[in-house]
Amino acid sequence: ADTTIAVNNPDVNRGTWADLEADGWDSSPGTGQVSMLIRWDLGALPSDAEVLGAAVTLFPVSWANGSDPFAVYEVLVPWGEMTATWNQRDTGLSWGVAGCQGTADRGATIIGTVQEDLLNPILIAATPEFADLVQRWVTSPSQNMGLVMQDYSLSLGLHVYSREHPVAAERPVLEIMYTR
Repeated sequence: ADTTIAVNNPDVNRGTWADLEADGWDSSPGTGQVSMLIRWDLGALPSDAEVLGAAVTLFPVSWANGSDPFAVYEVLVPWGEMTATWNQRDTGLSWGVAGCQGTADRGATIIGTVQEDLLNPILIAATPEFADLVQRWVTSPSQNMGLVMQDYSLSLGLHVYSREHPVAAERPVLEIMYTR
């Protein structure tokens, strides 16, 4: 599941769009804040899998420009791919702070960073915190609320393909290395 939430369209859901975006501010602070939410279904993995490492690969929509580095955080609350907006995480359920910014909305620890690459797919390499998070998702699937990529102070946005992109090989990928 994936979607983009944006302050400029606080009640618009983008769950069916073929791209995802993260941005900070455009011409003035508070006018272009955008973040992307991504979650993977890990039901095919055995619940006793021991996660050795994990990484995310994203594919940029445009190879023409780079971006600022965006922080990757764990999402702490359920959200709906077809219902999440800047104001609401699901129908009738608001974020603690609009834009998934509250301490109850997302973790405080940055578990990785993502920055658009001019020539290559974008890799979010696993930090130990990220591998631990994926382990929790495998062990307790109900804790899997996914990731949010955001930094509302940055000016150069990140623009990648979503799971709705028609080319399956360019959709967001979570690679998990594990043993049993």
